[in-house]
Amino acid sequence: IQDWPAMKTWSPEYLKEKYGHVEVQIQANRNSNSEYEIECEKHRKTILLGDYTDRVLNGGENNDYYMVANNQNLEREELKGLLDDIIFFPELLNPEETHNRVFFWFGPSGTITPLHHDPVNLMMAQVYGRKRWRLISPQQTPLIYNYVGVFSKVDCENPDYQKYPLFKNVQMIEEVLQPGEVIFVPVGWWHQVKALDTSISLSFTNFVFPNSYTWQDPQIKAW
Repeated sequence: IQDWPAMKTWSPEYLKEKYGHVEVQIQANRNSNSEYEIECEKHRKTILLGDYTDRVLNGGENNDYYMVANNQNLEREELKGLLDDIIFFPELLNPEETHNRVFFWFGPSGTITPLHHDPVNLMMAQVYGRKRWRLISPQQTPLIYNYVGVFSKVDCENPDYQKYPLFKNVQMIEEVLQPGEVIFVPVGWWHQVKALDTSISLSFTNFVFPNSYTWQDPQIKAW
């Protein structure tokens, strides 16, 4: 994506200067709840993008706040200009279908998206900063302790092998996504993602090919 205008312009400072007046949603107080993704509605907060940017720049490495896909900030008319800074891959993505299918991520170093799989294929483009991806084939799902919905109880950063002994047998692919790189994650592939720097990313599910699947996810909350 080196030809994207975003690669030359996007930074926390740019977001504050151009869109700092816009109200956005973030996930807040994530450190108070280990199930912040499963219970994401409890952590939804509205804040000016400029104030959030200051928090990201001044708060150091942490996982307490993060602007994630569920915040759906690209649905805000005031932020639609961000889409003018990218170039959709015409052989893969449909630029006419961005509603709830293109997502903006922005947060400090240290943010963690816990181990889960997505019920669709997706691509993530890394514009600013780096993210470390840990990926696990869906063939290894019996070892992953699928807890509720698309989530696992295992923390890849610090796996508890006493509670989750089967996870010792999991084979992971680890990759650091650099600025300007894109990763394709096939439907059903497990992944846990950690920002190694202040990070700005976009994810896409608006493929030109069919991208809808039927699942029956577990709802096991007894572990």
